[in-house]
Amino acid sequence: MPSHAIRPYQTVLQAIAAVWLIVALASLAVNWMMGTAAAAAADSGGVGSLPSGDLLVIAGVSGLIAIAATIPGMTIVLPEYGTSGGEVPSSSRISGESGLTAEELATDGAEPSDQAIAVARLWPAFLSGMLIRITGTVALFLASSYYMEASATQIGIWVLGWHLALLMTEVITLSRQVRVS
Repeated sequence: MPSHAIRPYQTVLQAIAAVWLIVALASLAVNWMMGTAAAAAADSGGVGSLPSGDLLVIAGVSGLIAIAATIPGMTIVLPEYGTSGGEVPSSSRISGESGLTAEELATDGAEPSDQAIAVARLWPAFLSGMLIRITGTVALFLASSYYMEASATQIGIWVLGWHLALLMTEVITLSRQVRVS
């Protein structure tokens, strides 16, 4: 194993934690401001805002779902480019024009690099994480809709907003960590 290894999902986990904290604090502030305006609207027959306790539950469970989605990729270690066995693979060697995976390359007589093998392992980990994220988000929406007094639309907006914010964080961080050219 190279001395300068890249652990992309470890970086993703740190980014998710930072974004979660920032967005949680910002959403509490926005919800508080909307709550004061919504209280006046509710007195006149308008729709109220999501209670802060419910917002914290949705934020907390969304964060746990995002953390659980990173678990399948936590064991993946990518060798740094330029280290022994970690030369930059061409996209056709991984899955580009030729459509070959690292396992198929080994049967073609070409020896795949450590980088190509590690990048090929990212795909199943990412898909497993997406299944965890989608299943958890749907379960969160259904449970929140059943147990919380807010409307399904309000709950759906918050759950989807958290899903998108944390998913974008994961995808952007992974794309910056894994460079295949």
